[in-house]
Amino acid sequence: MQKAQYDFIVVGGGSAGCALVYQLVQNPAHRVLLVEAGKPDHHGFFVTMPMGFPALHDKPDTDWMYHQEPAANRRAPTASWKGGRLLGGGSSINGMVYVRGQPEDYDDWARLGNPGWGWSDVLPVFKAMENHELGSDDQRGVGGPLNVTCTAEPNAISDAYIQAGVEVGLPRREDLNREDQVGIGYYQRTILNGRRQSSAVAFLDRVMDKPNLTVMKDVTVRRVVIEGQRAVGVECLTATGLQTFRAMKEVIVSTGAIASPKLLQLSGIGPAAHLASLGIPVLRDLPGVGGNLQEHLNSGCVHTVRNGSLNGEVQGLRLVKNLLKYALLHKGVMAMAAGQVGAFFKTRPDLERADAQLLMAPLSMSSKSNPSVPSVSDPGGSVVPSTIGGLTCFGCPTRPTPGGDVMIQSPDFTVKPRIRYEHLRSDADKATMLGIIRLVRQIGLQPALAAHGLEEVLPGPAVVTDEALLDYALNTGQLGYHPVGTCKMGRDEMAVVDHELKVHGIAGLRVVDASIMPIITSGNTNAPSMMIGFKVGAMIAAEHAR
Repeated sequence: MQKAQYDFIVVGGGSAGCALVYQLVQNPAHRVLLVEAGKPDHHGFFVTMPMGFPALHDKPDTDWMYHQEPAANRRAPTASWKGGRLLGGGSSINGMVYVRGQPEDYDDWARLGNPGWGWSDVLPVFKAMENHELGSDDQRGVGGPLNVTCTAEPNAISDAYIQAGVEVGLPRREDLNREDQVGIGYYQRTILNGRRQSSAVAFLDRVMDKPNLTVMKDVTVRRVVIEGQRAVGVECLTATGLQTFRAMKEVIVSTGAIASPKLLQLSGIGPAAHLASLGIPVLRDLPGVGGNLQEHLNSGCVHTVRNGSLNGEVQGLRLVKNLLKYALLHKGVMAMAAGQVGAFFKTRPDLERADAQLLMAPLSMSSKSNPSVPSVSDPGGSVVPSTIGGLTCFGCPTRPTPGGDVMIQSPDFTVKPRIRYEHLRSDADKATMLGIIRLVRQIGLQPALAAHGLEEVLPGPAVVTDEALLDYALNTGQLGYHPVGTCKMGRDEMAVVDHELKVHGIAGLRVVDASIMPIITSGNTNAPSMMIGFKVGAMIAAEHAR
């Protein structure tokens, strides 16, 4: 067993972890070790090329491929919970949509006993980390390490879809990240000059040459080493065997909402009865570790279209042409984000703020076994682009009711944790999902889209009752890949960390990633995760500079 000493050890180089490290190493006196279980994030063509992300899913080299237990209210098996197994984490395999969330999301966090996390506190952090294509104003930033851009090549069917949204009453928005989120427009993206801007690219690559930073890849942390109720290091399995690295100041866990509670539980921090049942010595009884799991479920409509779909551009000779165009120019279809058009709206007029999000892609998918029939799932594997032109618009309740937990099943760190989750558990979630599907149907019928010849194939015009629509949503809905909340911050009995993200009762240990969110943000969670890392990295650096 080898021992080495650092000031800070960061476990996990994902969306939050890379932003955190960027801040920590600005002080040359801080010796920082980043331990990552995956590989470099730019080791392959499909990581850099935006539309290459489907090739990274369900691959053990790039995706953790977590699976949940069967849900009691769902017949169909749930697709794997994606998790980036490479530097950049989820930001290296995601759809690159940039959404901050609503100001009220963060004000809710602060009201739960987390000072410093209100909108007025986090807005300056977002602005400081951004280099925004639309320029600087009271709500956007320039000069930061993260490039945020607008859709480079709008297309006719997406323009028409936005106009159709206006025709049903949604305001047209140039920027969907303003304080009033309600509206429809093109999504902003973490793409620059046709290349993915993962957290590793935006933050870590800028500091990789600093002498006070050590990055170890393909290294798995087995447990946090705790002595006398203080975290003092990590025990790791490396290519050369078992090693222990010691942290003179702090150990910071940043492995995401699935792996962070797993690591705490393996280290003896979590629900005492559960840990004891597996023979793990209980060092700190924190019943909330692994609880409060939240995730977005997407459902909506798939239409065939007469013209304007991108399906033909990603098959056959046209695919070859577009790959060559991308390789030479970094432009075209392969430089797009997963979703082109976005919208936020209220499913009921009495609501104070938007409760639903839409994402539209001018593309439809099919099962591999029947590529001519649009489908949203394939029990035998991943879906592929349909041979028939189509358009997909899905949406999710933005703040779903917490519905599950993450618990280790064995003291063996190689065993994946058990994930239990039920979507659409509450009447409010069900009402929102019904509102989403009905609005998507209305948009598809608007005059602006008439020239494109939309015909609904899923759920299909015959599916009209609340019961049938909810059954469709539950059994064909797709995960947002936005798990959060399993090490939530707060002061109640289920809180795991305080407002500085320090683990309750264990000195020298923090959790810094999406797992600390007490309530999920209203939209994609990559931008908030990077903000969390960027904010707390500066906080830690300032605390230890004194």
